Amino acid sequence: MNLLAETENSKGYRENWKCFIDHCLIMDASGLDFQGIFGLLRAGSAPSLSSEELASRISSCVSQTANASVPSVTHTDIVCLCLTLTESIIRRLTAQSLPQDATTFYEDVTKRLFGEMNLMEKLVSLLRSQDQLVSHLSAKCMSVYIVNDIRITGGSSWMWTPAYAEVFQKSASSSELDACLWSLTAVIKGVLRGDTGLNQRDVLTKLLSRLDSSIAFLYTNLLTPSTQEPHKREAINLFKTMCEFFDLLEVLNAARLRHGVCSSVQRVIFLQSQALLHIMRADVEYFVKKRALLLLKRSLLRRAGEDWASAEVQSEDHSLMEDTLIMADGVLQEVSAGWLKVVPVKAQASFFGGNCDASLGETQKDDVILRAVSLILLKSLEINIQSPQCKGSQCDIDVCGYLTELMSFLQHHGSLVSPDTHSCSWVSVVFAEQDDDMMESAKTLIGLYLYQKSLSSSVSEVCVWGCNPHCHFILLLRSLSFDHSVLLDFLISSETCFLEYCVRYLKLLREDQTAFCRSCHHIEDCDGVERGTDASIQAPSEMCVVSCNRSSTGNDVPRLVDYGSSDESEEEHVSDRNSGNTEVDSGRTPTVMALEQVRTEHASDSLLGKVFVCLMDLRTAVTRLHNRGLFPYNPTSLLKLLNSIEQQRNMEAEVAVMIGTISEWLWWDRLWLPGNLTWSDLKDEEGLVYARASHLYVTVPFALVFLVVRYLFERLIATPLAASLGVTEKTRYKVEHNVVLEHYFITKSKHPGQADIDGLCKKCSWSSRQVERWFRRRRNQDRPSVLKKFREASWRMVFYLVALIGGIIALHDKPWVYNLREMWNGYPRQSMLESQYWYYIVEMSFYLSLVLRISFDVKRKDFKEQIIHHWATLTLLAFSWCGNYIRVGTLVMLVHDSSDILLE
Repeated sequence: MNLLAETENSKGYRENWKCFIDHCLIMDASGLDFQGIFGLLRAGSAPSLSSEELASRISSCVSQTANASVPSVTHTDIVCLCLTLTESIIRRLTAQSLPQDATTFYEDVTKRLFGEMNLMEKLVSLLRSQDQLVSHLSAKCMSVYIVNDIRITGGSSWMWTPAYAEVFQKSASSSELDACLWSLTAVIKGVLRGDTGLNQRDVLTKLLSRLDSSIAFLYTNLLTPSTQEPHKREAINLFKTMCEFFDLLEVLNAARLRHGVCSSVQRVIFLQSQALLHIMRADVEYFVKKRALLLLKRSLLRRAGEDWASAEVQSEDHSLMEDTLIMADGVLQEVSAGWLKVVPVKAQASFFGGNCDASLGETQKDDVILRAVSLILLKSLEINIQSPQCKGSQCDIDVCGYLTELMSFLQHHGSLVSPDTHSCSWVSVVFAEQDDDMMESAKTLIGLYLYQKSLSSSVSEVCVWGCNPHCHFILLLRSLSFDHSVLLDFLISSETCFLEYCVRYLKLLREDQTAFCRSCHHIEDCDGVERGTDASIQAPSEMCVVSCNRSSTGNDVPRLVDYGSSDESEEEHVSDRNSGNTEVDSGRTPTVMALEQVRTEHASDSLLGKVFVCLMDLRTAVTRLHNRGLFPYNPTSLLKLLNSIEQQRNMEAEVAVMIGTISEWLWWDRLWLPGNLTWSDLKDEEGLVYARASHLYVTVPFALVFLVVRYLFERLIATPLAASLGVTEKTRYKVEHNVVLEHYFITKSKHPGQADIDGLCKKCSWSSRQVERWFRRRRNQDRPSVLKKFREASWRMVFYLVALIGGIIALHDKPWVYNLREMWNGYPRQSMLESQYWYYIVEMSFYLSLVLRISFDVKRKDFKEQIIHHWATLTLLAFSWCGNYIRVGTLVMLVHDSSDILLE
């Protein structure tokens, strides 16, 4: 859309011009009917007069207007019609849509106008016209001719460039400057569209070499903060001038991005990007600020000219990458300085991104600004973390801090509905109406997440600053009602980067399904979704076993393509039902298929299940289209990722089912309880507390505490006590270091035979007696000292003594101590006492600490028996606890503690 058509002023004179064309019969002073010539041109025929006469009449009308100081209204209207007629002739010739005779006639008219009659010079002079319509039509006529001339001759005449350079050097906001900016933009855009042929790079290089310095000078004067004094200029002229200039900067950026043309002014856009950022603080119209943000966004996203340029974006341009890094770094510096606080956001949206507020029933923020600001910041962060300096660990970027500021900005402008809303939902809210921006932001956030994860292994607070890619993907699918056909539309469409985002995310999902499951549960918690009652049993299946209920996917989302409307659809579905898809079903064993049937019948309709069902349906659809040759590209890598995710999911599901089966058998009621009771009968009630297997988890940290207490006891109590009793460390001779003998001692035997001794003597050049003495002293060196044995024995004796005293205190008033029949009174519904709980926990923690320390203790002859004893003790204690044999267990522990004191 033309920028002039977006302003109120241009709308007015365009409407007047349309009325003039439709209702007036315009003739020049000689009585020439220009409207009749228009009709003949549209019909594809030539008028009766000669080409020389028509060219002379047009040139005469234009010359009179160019030379007149104040032309009359009627003459101005005739000139506008002449300019429009000239433009239409050139466009029809360029399109080659006229018959041969008409083409010959109008080509001769054009050659005469821009040849001997020098119409180009007159058009340049008309750019200074006070009438904005005349100035604009002159610019249009010039741009159309220049593009056509470049197509035919390669740009034989550049006589208009000095005039443009002079206007740019003045930098005075006027209709002449606006017309020159618009005309130059149209010319460069025509070249980039391919209207001039294949020599686009050479043409752009020649063109920019003549205007480079003047455009850079204009950039400095219009946008540099030191010269920004918009309150001293006419508001409407400044508005138009800056918007036209932004259009020119975008086409210059597109020329560099797609053809590698690099001039100083094209680099200034990146090197002095702070000038564009500072416009947010300037006293200019809101629409100008919006245009500046959109220009920054397209520059960072490398999207300049994506709607109209014919060439593809160049993949490798190190100079452009360096300049983009400078621009991104400037953005981050401005954000750190509080730039987000000065970015204006209107309370109402605008029509088509313009400056006219929409009359909506309720307040709606201008999402164009919110999307632009979000992408500018996200892309700047991504560019910085991908830079060689950052990859070399020379700097760490505070991604969390920047995203927190962005969340505050969006919260301030009402983009997040309420504080209770999931923080990661901001992507779906802000980019709901712009799919390409949504995919770009989601793809960028994956890179930021991985970067933050590389800095810190813990990313538990990733949802707080809205950067959890799992949540973004889940919320995206939920916004699409988990309809896989919409994802298929995105994959086929080239308008978004969904394919790149999808592949990148699926790789992350394959490596970290645990975080994905956690994100699903987190979102369900935020939505207030209730899960099953018994978390200990359902947790494994919820993590891995998903629902296959197809009714969960909605069909209300509009689709880009109706895949079910083709003539071959019915035949395809019948074939799929009869024979199935070989690629999809390859590698799926009957066990896996039976497992899927179990999941279909028994799994809950959870968010986790809907996501996996949607992905598997997407894989099936892509495979079907690929097998029939209907998919636009080779999706092999995408299908491999989807297959690997399903295989991993099936494997985890099999493990979960196996664990569930083992758990069911292990906790079978008949194995543990009398025939008339079940585990449900042993639920805690008021005043009754029963033993649970989960209570024993606390023994692990208590065992570590025992290790610390033991270390302090041996150093601070046992060692002084041994010294007072005369137990001292016996001095042992340290053997001479010998590599050969030491290697034999460690790897082969501590008691070598005579033949081995003879061999070692030859290797070491020692005598047999020396070798035997070395092995004897080396064995003595490894023997534990009496002091070490005393420390260990004293620690165990002290514990058994304390445990015995504690057991007596805990059990002395219990009736089953004196009457053994009371042990079975009411079994198994015997409530657990607090003293029994601590007695068990302390005993099990102590034996667990012995197991952890046994490899460092003195290895006696009964070392293996000790290991068996400790594990048997822990197993018996655990089983007695789970079976609620607590009364019997406490008595057995009391008896054993009393005897263990004597053993130590």
